[in-house]
Amino acid sequence: MRNEKIEMRGSAPPAPRRSRRAPHGDWSRAATTAILVALVGFSTLIVLFGPSPALAVSVILLAGIAGLLNEARTARLLGSAVALCLVIGVLRTQPELSDAVLAPMALLFCEGMIGVRRRLVAAERAANVDSLTGALTPRGFARMLRSELPQARQDGRTTALIFIDLDHFKSVNDDHGHAAGDAVLCQLVANLKARLLSEDHIARIGGDEFLVFLRYADGCDRIDGFQAKMLGAVDELSYELTASAGGLILPPADYPDTAAIIHSADRLMYEVKHAGRGRVQFGSLSSLEAQRGIREPARAAS
Repeated sequence: MRNEKIEMRGSAPPAPRRSRRAPHGDWSRAATTAILVALVGFSTLIVLFGPSPALAVSVILLAGIAGLLNEARTARLLGSAVALCLVIGVLRTQPELSDAVLAPMALLFCEGMIGVRRRLVAAERAANVDSLTGALTPRGFARMLRSELPQARQDGRTTALIFIDLDHFKSVNDDHGHAAGDAVLCQLVANLKARLLSEDHIARIGGDEFLVFLRYADGCDRIDGFQAKMLGAVDELSYELTASAGGLILPPADYPDTAAIIHSADRLMYEVKHAGRGRVQFGSLSSLEAQRGIREPARAAS
């Protein structure tokens, strides 16, 4: 495998403006806090004045919602606390036979919502994480980009996206079987993860095609060092293969069309294949747009 110098093409886009977007997740945290405050308030009223039908229904529903929004351990603690408050409230008043089911109802409803959350999390993971390699899926990678690129713009960080294709990977499947090919793909992802930062992201978008997102790419050493990391990851595979890659350096800016970014990196990767394979070529969107007419990412008005 050749260890050629990384090629750089194009110039950087103009400096970006600061993003005014609110941090992601603020609304979710606010909603969770509001539910917990209401749960504490209603539970306190039940302890002091007993479980009226409206209060009992409200606190059981809130316990279930808390079970849906929180991790299982926290949700069970909340459900147990609500059940205890219901028991105390019933004992402080003149209980009826029907009141005896309130605490078990709260526990069962909370446990049911924990199960719903578990299934939702599993479905979300299946949609966003590749079951074979543990890398992101195309959907998961696109979702990550929609979050990371605006955050990079707000922070003033340069990032990078690299499209990697294993050269002649089909020969592994043909000569050694698909199990061997699957093992190579898993090994490549593991090797890349071992060499990249924990904040970087790797996605498998096809049979032997991968995307890498470098969360920090401000320094030349980070870009220059990527080829060595990629070549090292490929060199350690069980079979003698090479990899071709095209990368885009992304200064902080608005990038509403992430598909255009991936397409541009894909085109760079194919240029590497046609030029001899086994290396990385970096470029910028500005030069590629000028050459190929790819639509320029929208920038905030000055």
